Amino acid sequence: MLEVWGVHNPAEVFLEIARAKQLLSDRQLAELRDEIAQATGGQLVLVQRLCLERGWLDGAQVRALDRAVHYYVVRKADKLYGRIAVERGFVAADVVRNCLNKQRRDYERRRTLVRLSRLLHGLDAISPEQDAAVRAAVIARLVPEEPADEREPAAAHPPRQAARAPRAASAPGPASGGAAAPRRPQGAPTAASGRRRGAASAPDSSAAVKAPLAPPRPAAVRSARRRSR
Repeated sequence: MLEVWGVHNPAEVFLEIARAKQLLSDRQLAELRDEIAQATGGQLVLVQRLCLERGWLDGAQVRALDRAVHYYVVRKADKLYGRIAVERGFVAADVVRNCLNKQRRDYERRRTLVRLSRLLHGLDAISPEQDAAVRAAVIARLVPEEPADEREPAAAHPPRQAARAPRAASAPGPASGGAAAPRRPQGAPTAASGRRRGAASAPDSSAAVKAPLAPPRPAAVRSARRRSR
């Protein structure tokens, strides 16, 4: 069923059949057309709901119009199907005409709608490969191709990723309001390296503290030195 909705707007077909049967006035039709013009989808359902809510149609009338819309759209697509099948030499014109007449009679008598392709298959008048080719041609004609100037142009290049933010500097620079740190010439010693070299060359003071003291001299030696002076 989906492939035949491109024949006409089903909501517009609903309104036209209701006008032909004098079920809706010109003012009511104008109001409904304004409503469906603002809708983005489900226009047929919207029209049916508005007719019921406003009391313009009852449930039986809406169901009868819905069946008429379905019959109109299917018949329109099946006639196109038969014309393409005849043009391509798949089926004889009189066979298609007889099947379409049977389709109409069955619908009027029993309210059953059998598709033309099924009737032709029942007569072995068309092969599955031919049926698939005709269906593709029907869909191509019923669904118009979007104009080239209305198509959304494809992007020439893929979108670039946002650049990563630079890392914050450890020392404040001119942009942050502080003075820029002077750059050290290549090969110049730093304060940390000077401290490391000084610590390596300085003697270990703990060794002098830990060395044992000389024993005290005896009192006789001290008195002999004083007399010799």
